[in-house]
Amino acid sequence: MKRVLIEPHYFPSVAFWVLYMQAEEVLLDIHAHYEKQSYRNRCEILTDKGVWSLSVPVCKPWKRPLHTIEIDNRHAWQKDHIRAIEAAYRKAPFFEYFAPEILTILEKPMTTLLQLQQEILTTCLKLLQLPNRFTYSTAYYDGQQVTDLELVDMRNVLHPKKKQHLNITCEPYTQNFGAKFVPNLSILDVLFCMGPAARLYLRQGVQLPLSERVAF
Repeated sequence: MKRVLIEPHYFPSVAFWVLYMQAEEVLLDIHAHYEKQSYRNRCEILTDKGVWSLSVPVCKPWKRPLHTIEIDNRHAWQKDHIRAIEAAYRKAPFFEYFAPEILTILEKPMTTLLQLQQEILTTCLKLLQLPNRFTYSTAYYDGQQVTDLELVDMRNVLHPKKKQHLNITCEPYTQNFGAKFVPNLSILDVLFCMGPAARLYLRQGVQLPLSERVAF
């Protein structure tokens, strides 16, 4: 097992959590420049209309490190996300079991994107009953530093625009909508549909065959 360097995500995907479970330590890069249209501020859930992306609005993120990014709270994004999650999963078998802690995050006043990400990761670790192996970067790491520290650089590997390059294999489980199984959604989908079995599913039901440079 190796140390992994990756950016924090908003309600991270199945692949993110499988990667976490395979690593000895996950170093979260909060000093690299924020990148728009990435999982840093968005996640994907399954609705009656198909896959739906939830995005957190942020203030002027250009050429700024992630830990300085502020949430644009002029928009009622929290209410929108709560409504979307409830509509997608209120009939899921474990919604009532997990929803209180999940939705409580979205009811809290949040100033920065990092604050929101930290709340989500802490809650997900609790619900998945996983030990905390997250640490946070103290500076930006260039390629040489990544090599010197023997880090597996996964920054921007898990990305909405790179799905075709991520050959993830997920055992189908019963989802709330659709006859065709949709893999690698937000962890919300697995938690609400599988409940306490989510951790075992991430450990045994998913294969993440990445390239040799990030192989474990």
